[in-house]
Amino acid sequence: RAIMDSAWSLFGDVGDDDAANVGSSSTSGAGVPESEDLVALPSLENTLLVTVISAAGDIVDLLRQQVPAVSHRFRNVIQREPACWQRLSLEPGLRISCSAVTDDLICRLARSHGHQLLHVHLDGARLLGPVAVSNLAHHCPSLRSATLVGCMSVGSAAVRFLCRACPRLEVLRVAGCATADGDRGHRECGTDSVSSDGGAADVAARTIGASCSSLRSVSLSHLRSDSSIVELLDNCHNLTALDLGGCPRLPCTRSMLAALIGAQDRLESLKLGDCVRLSSLCGLSSCTRLNTLFLGGCERLGDSSGLGELLAGCADSLEFLSLVSCHGFSPDGLCEALQSACRLGALRTLVLGGCKVNDAVCIAVEAACPALSSLDLWNCDQVTDAGVALLLNGAAPLVQLNLRECLNLTGEALLALGAEARASSFHTLDVAFIGDLRDEHLLPLLERHGHTLACLNCGGPQCQISDALLGRLPLSLTALDVAGCIKVRNFEALSRLERLSSLSLDSCKVSMEHLLCICKRCPLTSLNVVMSEIDDVVLSAIAELQPGLVYLDVRDCANVTDVGIEAVVRHCKRLMYFGLEGCRSVTPTSIERSVDALPACDFG
Repeated sequence: RAIMDSAWSLFGDVGDDDAANVGSSSTSGAGVPESEDLVALPSLENTLLVTVISAAGDIVDLLRQQVPAVSHRFRNVIQREPACWQRLSLEPGLRISCSAVTDDLICRLARSHGHQLLHVHLDGARLLGPVAVSNLAHHCPSLRSATLVGCMSVGSAAVRFLCRACPRLEVLRVAGCATADGDRGHRECGTDSVSSDGGAADVAARTIGASCSSLRSVSLSHLRSDSSIVELLDNCHNLTALDLGGCPRLPCTRSMLAALIGAQDRLESLKLGDCVRLSSLCGLSSCTRLNTLFLGGCERLGDSSGLGELLAGCADSLEFLSLVSCHGFSPDGLCEALQSACRLGALRTLVLGGCKVNDAVCIAVEAACPALSSLDLWNCDQVTDAGVALLLNGAAPLVQLNLRECLNLTGEALLALGAEARASSFHTLDVAFIGDLRDEHLLPLLERHGHTLACLNCGGPQCQISDALLGRLPLSLTALDVAGCIKVRNFEALSRLERLSSLSLDSCKVSMEHLLCICKRCPLTSLNVVMSEIDDVVLSAIAELQPGLVYLDVRDCANVTDVGIEAVVRHCKRLMYFGLEGCRSVTPTSIERSVDALPACDFG
């Protein structure tokens, strides 16, 4: 009790009347004195309170015989040492419910400890709005970093206020915050907006540039004007990381490219994902410090866009490269770009999913990327067994490989993963929806990498794995996708996997007995049982067994009704996604009630 009361005081901003409601300060433990000056936050959600308590749990276990001393010291340090409140990290995830991170909580923390805060990380807190950010701006003048990625209700006006109030910001990640602006444009931007020069997000970007001259890293979205980028780069001379993912309406004209060229010698991270109008990289030949380059979705880039020139300039520093869905590059163009760089000695991650990759590109990758550890070839339907075998037999220390939807690939290519010559550290493999895949193709991998394999995705119409393979899966697995494995009938072996947190049984013929057995043993946070025979009784039992579920998909499950849905909503407060489409027995009224009860959850 003493430890809990002290933990509650972390979030203390309540009066003596509230503290008195906590009850007696004595504990039932022998020798534990009464706790003094108890402060509680009655509105704090249980999951968030548990997170606070568990964070101190290890210390308490080590000093079990000195709980009273630990408790008082803990409280005193929290209340009096500024270092305890220099960083606030409450990103919703597996340990903190999204519904627990609210405007009210952030406002309390800002008022109580804002003068000490230097770093605030709230990525993914969907319920936060402009009130929380405005309070941070008002009470936290010394902020150095603020990350609010995906906080879609915040809006650009609050971001502008934050920047003006916290001019010493060095890291600002607000991609997605401008979603709240909608198409209202400049009607809410204030008098300093110019209707011919972008929208509300552009006004916010210019405010960032004008107010935060020490900025080193920024992520923005919904920009419509190149001048916003020009001004930002002109005013922030220390800016080394620029993330413009989610700006499909950005014109990407010569003025923006010229601004990037002018800043290229200092750029370390450049992310232009979904800048669909970007057609040229010419002139970016001196990015000698660049370690991250994300061009995913830039579909207008092509063989003559200057990619080879860019790669040659950062060949010694580049560690991450993504060209996912860059359809404009031909296989020859990709080969030429890689050959222009000659040797990308530092490259660890390469994403070519959705590109026109063939075996020749695989050869170029193997030659140019000797340190590659992660390769994504998703949906590269020109790749064959020969190309993948060459990569796996090469010198690169691959530990992650995505071959999903490579339709001309079969399991034969995977045999190299079981070779003695390979280091036994492979941990992620996605071979779902490829060609013929059988037990004998995967068994060498499981035997060779059984202690390290953490994620395995297989399945699809040509997947022929059997019950026997499930019995050979390593205990190290934390994620498994066997969607559409029609030959598997006995799933009970999966209950052995006591580290399994993510499981997809989409379109599988799993018995409810086996499903419940799995849920009793595995600490699931993600479960997909689309098109299964699950009913209200089983769904209710799963909800009670797995209250920590973040992702649950029961689409097209005809036996699920309002009763099962209400049980999930009652027990699974951390849900971020709940798939219900095609559940014909679920009424619109039940869905409406569920949306009200889980405001941070997406319903599909």
